[in-house]
Amino acid sequence: MRYERKYILERAMPEAWLAWLYGLPPAFRTSFPPRQINNIYFDDFDLTSYQENSAGISRRSKYRMRWYGDAYDLLPQPVLEIKTKEALLGEKTYRQLPDTSWGELPALFRQMPELTNSNLRPVLVNAYKRQYLESADGRFRLTLDSELRFGPYTRKAMRFDFQLPGISILELKYAAASDDEIDDITQNWPFRMTRFSKYSVGMQLIMD
Repeated sequence: MRYERKYILERAMPEAWLAWLYGLPPAFRTSFPPRQINNIYFDDFDLTSYQENSAGISRRSKYRMRWYGDAYDLLPQPVLEIKTKEALLGEKTYRQLPDTSWGELPALFRQMPELTNSNLRPVLVNAYKRQYLESADGRFRLTLDSELRFGPYTRKAMRFDFQLPGISILELKYAAASDDEIDDITQNWPFRMTRFSKYSVGMQLIMD
């Protein structure tokens, strides 16, 4: 498992935060081109995952389907991700899915035992722009997410009814063995670590 620490960045544009991060130890640099990330989140009819997340349950799981790029009709190389969290530690398991289209998703979901065995159904969609940074030694990674959009899952099309303008989410990720060094990296950061779940925030928006 790895540590995942999240920070909410407000006011400044993402580019300004990136310029600031580049000047900090341990020499963060761009590690991958920016890209759009798209997700479909799954939950049961009791919204157990949402309830556990909102209540701050230490050990919990989250199911989502992810693909990259700005395609909403044709979904290239989607992946089912099962994310398990225990406090600040997290790990993921993956299953590659076939290329599909939005209209074919209901049939695909019915063929996925990970969903059917747990009575999971699609409830939320979201998308955002992600930028990637990495320390010079490769042990610490940062992702900066901006342009967050959310909407309820519908069979007709992917749509976004809500946005979070002016907010970016910074996440610091590293192996558990490196935790004793983290204070040296974050001690001068002008923001505090916080809990932030895109799934929980999105569900709150579509249910209000």
